[in-house]
Amino acid sequence: MLRRVRIRRCDLATKENPTPEELKEALEYSKKANDLNEDNASYLNTLAEVYLKLGDKSNAKKFNDMAKKIEAEEKKDAELMKGISEREGKLK
Repeated sequence: MLRRVRIRRCDLATKENPTPEELKEALEYSKKANDLNEDNASYLNTLAEVYLKLGDKSNAKKFNDMAKKIEAEEKKDAELMKGISEREGKLK
């Protein structure tokens, strides 16, 4: 189940021009993935991206900050940290 949720949330969240319905679905899948595996920088990053695309900068910043904190501690994925940092500029 986690694999399907992970794949679906990524497909929808990273889509170039998602529809409002797709963004709602992406948010649902992203929340489920995060609930199944909390404190995962990648899942938090996806939540931040979906919230940003929905225009919810407050939640986007919240989840972006959480992802940044975890990834800064774990230092697993330089590309992930780059994306988090780039989004941070859009949230100011």
